Amino acid sequence: MKNRTKYQRKYYQKNKEHILEQRKEHYQDHKEHTLEQHKEHYQNNKKEIAEQHKKYYQDNKEEIKEQHKKYNKTEKGKETIKRSNHKRRDLGFDQLNKPFEGCESHHINKNHVIFIDRNIHRSIYHTLKKPETMTKINFLALEFLTKDWNGIKIEGLIK
Repeated sequence: MKNRTKYQRKYYQKNKEHILEQRKEHYQDHKEHTLEQHKEHYQNNKKEIAEQHKKYYQDNKEEIKEQHKKYNKTEKGKETIKRSNHKRRDLGFDQLNKPFEGCESHHINKNHVIFIDRNIHRSIYHTLKKPETMTKINFLALEFLTKDWNGIKIEGLIK
């Protein structure tokens, strides 16, 4: 039996690209069946899979935390955090303009976001629950979108 495993290992190493290509083709040809099998396996083994995930997390907790920290510092990670915060607050995230250096996202309503200068955004305390504060800040935000505010060029920021 040991000889067979040695042979299989050598064969795989020699023909790795060819084997991977065959597997890829097989998956494409039998995709529906394979996905069905995976789904069935998951349904039949939910508890065991959950235990494996739990054990893996416990064994690799620090490494996973480091990966999360690293990811959260990337542009995509920051975007993900923003989106999850907006979902938690039951807010949409339809961007009306592009983000830029020194900006903050401002909700003009529950669904739409404008990226405005941080100083402008923090100049008026506001909340979606108080229309009087939203009117003031939205006026500044829309003015910011249409004008040159304190020397910040707006060209190219609007989608």
